[in-house]
Amino acid sequence: MCAGFRREVEEAGTGWIVFPDRGAFLFARGREVMADTENRPEWDCGDLSLNERRSKMPRLKILAFITLITLAFAIAMMGEALAGEKVKGRNVYYTTQWQQIAVGDEEGHIIAISEAKSVTTILLGKAIPDGLAGRAVGLWDMGKTGIRSIHVYEEFTDKDGDKIYCEDKGEGKWSYVKGTGKFEGIKGGGTATVHPLTPQQAFVDWEAEVELPRR
Repeated sequence: MCAGFRREVEEAGTGWIVFPDRGAFLFARGREVMADTENRPEWDCGDLSLNERRSKMPRLKILAFITLITLAFAIAMMGEALAGEKVKGRNVYYTTQWQQIAVGDEEGHIIAISEAKSVTTILLGKAIPDGLAGRAVGLWDMGKTGIRSIHVYEEFTDKDGDKIYCEDKGEGKWSYVKGTGKFEGIKGGGTATVHPLTPQQAFVDWEAEVELPRR
């Protein structure tokens, strides 16, 4: 191995070393552990030209180097994978607006739009913080027998101003639509059970499978 090359290896220690004019080499304690095409433990550079040195580097070294870079990239991307967590909570609602119009096809049939404010208490899990301030806007189709259909959008805001948006189509399940800030990329959803208290108040017990990108 030529002297200048040896000095660079000894200074670098153990691991992969990339030289723009020589390629990539794996060394341990200043010694090449991936040998050349003739499996010699060290290179005798002699008077070889730059092109001749390059031609000596085996393809196996190039392949190993590419594999190492690919593996490192894959490990890094694992940090961006979505991690699921089961969360349970309770939202307490207070209706702030309610406007309704009679449909007229039968007695008691109305279409209404509503707004309600809420506060969230987390009972299980850490993916969603406690104390979210919520706002729900709903479209209701109601008759004498009760709710025919409902479509609700909800916005929840944490103490930092980051938001979560949910959608409930009244099918017994709801889902996360989007998030901002620390909740960006949120996915999942769950189920909810409504417990009316007064015409204007209710609490909802819910549970969900929450997926958030790892930060």
